Amino acid sequence: QILESLGRLLNRISGAGHEDYLQTRIEKSTFDERTLHGLIRISITDTVDLPLAVALTGEPGIADALDEPEAFGLGRWSADGRSEFTLAPLARDLLRRELRRIFPDEIPRLRLIAAEGAVRRGAPLEGLRLAVEADDLRLAAHVIMSGWNHLLHCDARAVVDLLGHLPVTRLKQEPLVAMLLGMCLKTNRLRRVRGLQLLRMAVSAANADRTTVSATERIFIWAAESASLRVIGRPERAGQVAARAVALFNETPESQWQRYARDMPLLCTHLGISLYYGGRRAEAVHLLEQATALAASHGSGNAFHGICLLSGIHALNGDMPEARHYVALIRGGDWDPALLDGYRGTFYRIAEAMLAIEDGDVAAAKRHVRVFEPYRATSEHWTTMAVVAAWVALHDGDAATGLERLESFARLRGREASSTHVRQTLARARALLRLALGDVGAARSTMQQDSAADRFGTLLERARLALVEGRAAEAIRLLAQTSLEPSTARERAEAAAVQSAALHRVSVAAAQRTSETLAVQLVDRELATPLALLPAEDFGAVRTDLAPTGRAALPLRSALPSFATRPRLSSREQVVLHALTSGAPLTAIAAELSVSRNTLKTQLRSIYRKLGARNRTEAMEQGARHGLLPE
Repeated sequence: QILESLGRLLNRISGAGHEDYLQTRIEKSTFDERTLHGLIRISITDTVDLPLAVALTGEPGIADALDEPEAFGLGRWSADGRSEFTLAPLARDLLRRELRRIFPDEIPRLRLIAAEGAVRRGAPLEGLRLAVEADDLRLAAHVIMSGWNHLLHCDARAVVDLLGHLPVTRLKQEPLVAMLLGMCLKTNRLRRVRGLQLLRMAVSAANADRTTVSATERIFIWAAESASLRVIGRPERAGQVAARAVALFNETPESQWQRYARDMPLLCTHLGISLYYGGRRAEAVHLLEQATALAASHGSGNAFHGICLLSGIHALNGDMPEARHYVALIRGGDWDPALLDGYRGTFYRIAEAMLAIEDGDVAAAKRHVRVFEPYRATSEHWTTMAVVAAWVALHDGDAATGLERLESFARLRGREASSTHVRQTLARARALLRLALGDVGAARSTMQQDSAADRFGTLLERARLALVEGRAAEAIRLLAQTSLEPSTARERAEAAAVQSAALHRVSVAAAQRTSETLAVQLVDRELATPLALLPAEDFGAVRTDLAPTGRAALPLRSALPSFATRPRLSSREQVVLHALTSGAPLTAIAAELSVSRNTLKTQLRSIYRKLGARNRTEAMEQGARHGLLPE
């Protein structure tokens, strides 16, 4: 009966040539009922591998049974043997009609099995197509959560073609489908507005007090929202959304997201990136550790990105033993070289460069920087790339080139580089490079204009500037009396180095305890560079204190010049010098400063002598060069 039905269908839909050929093939076949039923069930999809064929048919020996249909032209095995069986298009149409006639109640179950099989073999787009063809957006949402990373990064254009025709009324019923379409549309400038509308719709559904969206779906939607916020330059908000997604993930029973465990490490990794750029470093590290452990426990290769991020974040934080551990995992793994040199490998290269600098191997650090520099115009990690490239140039003794390359990074990014977040991220690198060039005024101006006032890192650089300007007591006060705490091991060690140098200028004995603390920190965290960021005149004294600890990797020179010959004006002389910039005559300046004209002239002679200037104009030029004038 099945063969007769297939023949009748063939007569209706085939051309004469195909009709005669397949009709003859079918009539001469010796298919038993189990083989025909297996073919009919397999027709739910185009291609099956052996596990999927067994799952669809319930026949462990289906592989042998498919040899005969291949001989009769109904399908073919892949060229590499029996890894995949693909039905001929005409045969698939015929068999699918029989599926609807004979096994209509099995179709939803078979479609789900086929969709999951497509995801498992790395073809989630096929699973999504199956769902859309059946207008089953619930199944589509399941496929999206099972293969969202592949759909977003490999199939975006095809996803738009497949989902773009769906009306908003249907998309509202499945916010996760709207989210995927919105993310894929967002990359197209002409369709970005619609993409953002769909994203907002999905986010609103996830945020609703009485939402029908499941916990797992909300985690996916919030992950997409945080990534979008990160990319448009709102990292703090991205971090907040990511933190909410992580909280929900931690309180959701594993049984609810177990079906999506294969890609869950990648989802957690992207949430970790949002946490990191949102200023939540400790939370980011914890989540990335969870992601890599989850990937390992489920036998997934999706740990690579998380391991790379952990290596780079630990290196940037100054936790070099941990950075070496994760770098060793990357070096010892059988990874695709394209991964090492691409987006996901960026933080691995950052870790390698930072480790090389701590080990005194600048040439190796420069090789790793060259790998990621071609992506600086497009990568979301461009600010971190710029900071690391500047760090390498600073310790290579080439601050001028480093500063130019840093500004080149910024020019490539256009308006984005002028955002508050970017300026704050680059402020320390810019200030250190300008200090290395001896431009104290420009370094001070950078910190005043661009740095975030409520961060310990800003206070640390202010203390370093005070040390450079000969105000050791101010440097000590800044570090001793603040309520702010270092956020990383690197900040902690650099603060100890600056404090030790400042105390050395007051009393060598007073500096001893701080130097001992610094020595412990350097050894424990395998750091050397905090010492190299001291002015040259302080470097030797602090290094001598550290030498008895036996640490072999102490740097041989400072990355900063000596500022000992920099003119040192009294506070009153600085007020007078600043007053000269007004351009007012001396009589007016004297009245403004409440001194006589003769007293003002006496003060000016002292200023001219200290600056090596012959007149007012030269005094202002020298004052600007030495950073003694406000910007």
